[in-house]
Amino acid sequence: MNKPRLTLAAALGALLVGGAFVGAGMAGEGSKHHSSEERFKAMDSDGDGKISTDEFKARHSAKLMESDLNSDGKVTFEEMQEAREKRREARAKAFFDLLDTDKDGAVTEAELKARPDPRFAKLDADKDGVLSADELKAARGHGRKHDDNRDMD
Repeated sequence: MNKPRLTLAAALGALLVGGAFVGAGMAGEGSKHHSSEERFKAMDSDGDGKISTDEFKARHSAKLMESDLNSDGKVTFEEMQEAREKRREARAKAFFDLLDTDKDGAVTEAELKARPDPRFAKLDADKDGVLSADELKAARGHGRKHDDNRDMD
């Protein structure tokens, strides 16, 4: 594989595997509600600003029953797996379509480079368009702190 294709393959793989489903609400694709506030409002069916046990169970029951692919009122393991795969394929297709800006059925290195990277924006604390050594050091420190907290669980 030549270098540009390897670079493109590595970049696309990192984006897909890294879960970079951000931007047009990709993190929750397959669900009508993307933001935490929208999901909360959807679960709060009586609009009282609280989610009761019944509301919580109803939401999760409804989500599970979306996997009842043959509409028999029961969800088998096979149906659950098939429904999960369909959602995964739909998210991957939506993400690919987001990357394929010229809609030619292929993603080029130029299309990837032209796409804003939300990870960069997060690291660029002073929003000057470049990453300083201090910004990278701060990001590494934050990651270590997070890892240390995980070890305590």
